[in-house]
Amino acid sequence: MLKAKGLPEYFWGEAVVTAVYLLNCSPTKSVEGMTPFEAWYGKKPVVHHLRTFGCVVYVKNTEPHLKKLDDRSTKMIFVRYEPRTKAYRAYNPATQRVHITRDVVFDEHAQWDWGNEGVETADQDSEPFVVEFVTMPLVDTGEPELPQAASPPSTPTSQVEDQKPSPAPIEHASPPSVGPDLDDDHDDAPLHFCRIDNILGDMGIPGMVEHELGDELHAVSTEEPATLAEAEREPCWRAAMAEELRSIEDNGT
Repeated sequence: MLKAKGLPEYFWGEAVVTAVYLLNCSPTKSVEGMTPFEAWYGKKPVVHHLRTFGCVVYVKNTEPHLKKLDDRSTKMIFVRYEPRTKAYRAYNPATQRVHITRDVVFDEHAQWDWGNEGVETADQDSEPFVVEFVTMPLVDTGEPELPQAASPPSTPTSQVEDQKPSPAPIEHASPPSVGPDLDDDHDDAPLHFCRIDNILGDMGIPGMVEHELGDELHAVSTEEPATLAEAEREPCWRAAMAEELRSIEDNGT
């Protein structure tokens, strides 16, 4: 057991205790049909917690007020099962102290490297992982550089103000000439052409509302007058007041 994980000889006591514990949980010829543990305690032993003796373990760090960058576990060596409990004994070579805990993670394929303190090695031989960096020469893509945009020539402010664009005259299109094949797509229906003057007509000034439209908008306004004087200035409100008075007189209220 000591040689399998390369442990020093002063762990022989822990190895003997662990070996006896495993033998008591294993079948034997001396007690037929049961294990020594079952013959003594009257129940079958639990074996799902068994781990490899001398492997590397990571014990949870339970110190209070841990910072964000502090280690959450400490690397140790599994050396023994704690009797009458579900805990394990872990030895810390850095502090030479034994810790009894249940908060532990096992790495059964690793062992402690006593030549380099604090470094564990795998049981199986592994090839070294080598990373090679290759410097690649820069390749000229041959893309031409974009020419810089030429700045516009400076023009005096006075000349810019004087050169105001004159409004372009509106050109009215004349009726197009009718080709011999144009009527074939219209089922012999006569074609009608309109001048742009007939389409536009007398256009009003943008932003202005015609008088008839203004009266209609004013009539459908949802804003109620605040005073009697404001209501009397509106024909719709005068008609509404007259209708209300007539209804009161007819009902005798």
